Amino acid sequence: VESCSVLAPTAAEADALSTAYFVAGAEFAARHAGPRPDLGAVLLAAGRRTVLNLPPARYDAPARPVGPL
Repeated sequence: VESCSVLAPTAAEADALSTAYFVAGAEFAARHAGPRPDLGAVLLAAGRRTVLNLPPARYDAPARPVGPL
């Protein structure tokens, strides 16, 4: 794993889990985040090849942008 991003309920949890998933790898991340609808994770391998993409089940995107883009 070359890069890992996590979407979690809190910034602290996202930071801790992204570090754990980066170190432990995609199989661990899938086992841990898979059953949790409040987590999302994207892990990339060398060459930016996606090795895991778990979108969170509970993500309410705003209907419109909340500020200037």
